[in-house]
Amino acid sequence: MLGQGREEGRGIGGSKSPSEANLGGKYRSSVAEKGPGNSGGATKPPEDPETTLFDVRRRLYAEVEKLKKKKAERRKGKNKNNDITINLVAKRSLPKELVARGDHEEISDAAFKLQHVFLSGTGITRIDNLECFNKITHLHLEDNKITKIQGLEYAPLLELLDLSRNRIEKVDNLSHLKKLKVLLLCGNRIAELQPESLPESLEELDLRDNKIVNDDSAMLRVKKGLPSLWKLDGSAISDSKDDDDDDDDRHSNLKIQNSIMRAESPPPALLPRTTAKRAMLASS
Repeated sequence: MLGQGREEGRGIGGSKSPSEANLGGKYRSSVAEKGPGNSGGATKPPEDPETTLFDVRRRLYAEVEKLKKKKAERRKGKNKNNDITINLVAKRSLPKELVARGDHEEISDAAFKLQHVFLSGTGITRIDNLECFNKITHLHLEDNKITKIQGLEYAPLLELLDLSRNRIEKVDNLSHLKKLKVLLLCGNRIAELQPESLPESLEELDLRDNKIVNDDSAMLRVKKGLPSLWKLDGSAISDSKDDDDDDDDRHSNLKIQNSIMRAESPPPALLPRTTAKRAMLASS
């Protein structure tokens, strides 16, 4: 009896009974019919630890490679936002021999002392990072993707600013540049311009290929609002027409005065010789 009980216990606690085996078979078949993607309250089997660890390692490796790529791009002066960097300035504005030597300290010192910086066609989207370039007098940023004039408070010595062929719609943040003489803005999207937004020191302004050139009143305000301006849109601002008008007025006045004098006094030939001589001397 005891042996039989043990065998029954072994059948209950050890090997599965026929009813349990049938129940387990039904459960497995129902899960197989539903499939792994179907929801039916069935729990998924646990993932293989080795497979999970492999996936984690693969993701970490991909992240490391991505960080390495970003670091390499920063070294080359290229970044996601196409900002102004020391490497970019050095590459475009310093002698190639100096850059080729690879002395970072020497390159940085030379870059910070630059007066003429050439960054045309580099894909720059904004003006920034000029804190260390406070000796710039000529800044070339044409043929880029700049939409706003900003970040020039660190360039107080700026005399020439070329922003031609960008995406600028509004002209501002320039009135503090007291030494700015040349401003090139052709090929942008400027529709209006207030002379107060420009420094009075400005001598040359180029607004060609902008919407504002079709507004005669706006262009007239620009001319009158900038006292030092002598060149606009590539042509000298000339007062020759006004001078010609003044000359015509002076000539007309002289003709009128001469006709009046002739009407008031008879011709010298009809007077005695001495009187005619005095009249000629008086008129001369």
